[in-house]
Amino acid sequence: MKRIDSSLIEEVLQRARQSERKRAIHVLNATDERLQRMINACLHDTYVTPHRHENPGKLEIFSILRGRLSVLSSMTREMYQSPRSWTRGVL
Repeated sequence: MKRIDSSLIEEVLQRARQSERKRAIHVLNATDERLQRMINACLHDTYVTPHRHENPGKLEIFSILRGRLSVLSSMTREMYQSPRSWTRGVL
């Protein structure tokens, strides 16, 4: 089991602050695992290009620990935004 705590979150955020793209990743899964587990630290105004994984068996699930997230659905072309209330009091 890998522990995600405030210290780890701050470490990944610090790397994002130093990145030109304003984001950083801390991988939690082994390369051959079907579920990708990682911490994505994305600072304000970061844009992640829509993408598709070459391996269709890979799954992505988002859990927002801090801040907010907007997602554009490639299926419906609708924009979804997480409410501020989702992240109150979390890490």
